[in-house]
Amino acid sequence: DNFPEIRVQAEVSARENRVRRFGGEPEILISEIYDEILKKHPQLSPATVKKIIDLEIQMEKIVLYKNARGSCLFEKAISDGCKVILISDMYLPSAILKELLTSCGYDISNIPVYSSGEERYSKNSGKLFSIVKKNENVDIASWMHVGDNVHADILNAKKLGINTLHADWSEYNHGISNH
Repeated sequence: DNFPEIRVQAEVSARENRVRRFGGEPEILISEIYDEILKKHPQLSPATVKKIIDLEIQMEKIVLYKNARGSCLFEKAISDGCKVILISDMYLPSAILKELLTSCGYDISNIPVYSSGEERYSKNSGKLFSIVKKNENVDIASWMHVGDNVHADILNAKKLGINTLHADWSEYNHGISNH
């Protein structure tokens, strides 16, 4: 079988099933993607699927790197005493996101990390920003959101009155990964 195609289709199915079963947004976790693979490929054991999930996370670790400009902003915010919160539209749970960022050299031991998959709401809809605001008691007027997705990170944040900075330095790297 063609694993990349199977993986993509499993994610699509997991998102569709999430909305069909619970309504709301199609935000899922990696475990739900692989549950779909197990349903369609019962010859795979749960132990094998767990190994594949671990391999996917290891691949994320291999390709993820510390961006110099992003790192400078992060370190400056920390040294200036800003409250830093990391927010990701991602199917990986926050514990894994923390592990990945730590492996890149970020000290995020005291930094909250939010995953749309765990929260079941996204930056793309704007609702994840509202969850973070409430949970972290953040004043919108003092919030500066940095992100690379024009729609989710910039336009949706601005609609809520959040100051934004477009991380356009990552566009070059996205181009490389798409080829």
